[in-house]
Amino acid sequence: MEIEFTAKEKLEIVLSAPVQGEAGGRGVWGEFRPAEPREFRSDIFKQTPPLTPRTGCPSWSKHMQRVTFTNSRNLTLVGNLYPSTAKSIVILSHGFTSDKSSRGRHELLAGSLVRSGFSALAFDFSGSGESDDDLLTIENQVDDLNSAVGFAESEGYQDIALQGHSLGGLISLMSYSPLIITMVLTGPVTGPVNYLWEEYYSRDRLDELRKNGRLEVEVESRWRQQVTVGSLLLETFATIDQERLLTGVKCPLLIIHGNSKEDEEERMLLATTRRGIKYLPEGSRLDVIEEAGHSFTGHMDEVVDKTVDWYTNHLPDGGNHERE
Repeated sequence: MEIEFTAKEKLEIVLSAPVQGEAGGRGVWGEFRPAEPREFRSDIFKQTPPLTPRTGCPSWSKHMQRVTFTNSRNLTLVGNLYPSTAKSIVILSHGFTSDKSSRGRHELLAGSLVRSGFSALAFDFSGSGESDDDLLTIENQVDDLNSAVGFAESEGYQDIALQGHSLGGLISLMSYSPLIITMVLTGPVTGPVNYLWEEYYSRDRLDELRKNGRLEVEVESRWRQQVTVGSLLLETFATIDQERLLTGVKCPLLIIHGNSKEDEEERMLLATTRRGIKYLPEGSRLDVIEEAGHSFTGHMDEVVDKTVDWYTNHLPDGGNHERE
């Protein structure tokens, strides 16, 4: 007998510290400090140049539709739907403080997915991009992704897959349900990691974060200049129960990491995933792209090829190529 959990119940299962109020959680500023994860400086805010469509890709904007739907909190989420004639769809989740473009990654992926016969939906989490303003929290983003899955169902899509980058990968794992056939995750957070936020924020800003439970972060987005990050989101990285997170997913995963010597964050995320391989569902695979960093700049062609090939082999409409 399978038991259905609410978004908050799933979070309480996955996180080794219980979900509490935004200013009341434990983690990097409280007494709880996990022993295993290593600390390192994060490149999570590093901005990379926007990517451009690869040669030979159809124009990704040719049939793109701007769509809106609501989450359980009645906030409007905005997405780009790239339709094909197939009943299979891949839902793309962006990373921390990013948006539905994901610095051009999602346009690249969507173009290749449509050409390979799949539909794609890239959307802004609440508080990001064009979606309604909101506090960025893990719980809110899980709810947003579940709402995107519900939207895809309402549009008639029968076979649903997820794709997530960085934090979007963690959100995808936390949002698993029997509706999801497979996932591809690039540079995901798959277990506990301690980010050294003090290397990015002054003592005064961190004191403000502890006091108010939120922090305004400037971003480079065509739709907004800043996002509001909840303290519990930052603390969550250190409190993930990797075994519970990964054993809770029952579909095959393709996880793609880089191992660039110049990108400590991505190497540590790779090490975290390797520690959790024993928990991955049957049929899953870890691929490592040599010398790629967390943004996969200069390696997106390989990421796209691996991603499309995985969906072609795991979704019913694989190989049903669209005409340009």
